[in-house]
Amino acid sequence: MYELMDSLTRRGVRYALSNVTEHKGKTNTLLKEYIDTHSVEVHYLDFNYNNSSHNSKGIGSIEVLVTNYDQVTKKLLVNDSVVKEAVTI
Repeated sequence: MYELMDSLTRRGVRYALSNVTEHKGKTNTLLKEYIDTHSVEVHYLDFNYNNSSHNSKGIGSIEVLVTNYDQVTKKLLVNDSVVKEAVTI
């Protein structure tokens, strides 16, 4: 999935990924590392799932929307490692 996100960025394609960084006491370390090492925007989503039949998301979850573009300008955010990779391919 992360390789696909890098590939989309190299090709100039905007993306949005909805996921969780924390859920029921567990940490999504792969996603957190990706966020820390790539030029992405993280939007923290605050939804209430209490009335849903699948309401496990609401308990101890941090839900995020990760995008590879600036929310205001809609311009693509570029990470140096992605650019270097694009040059060597």
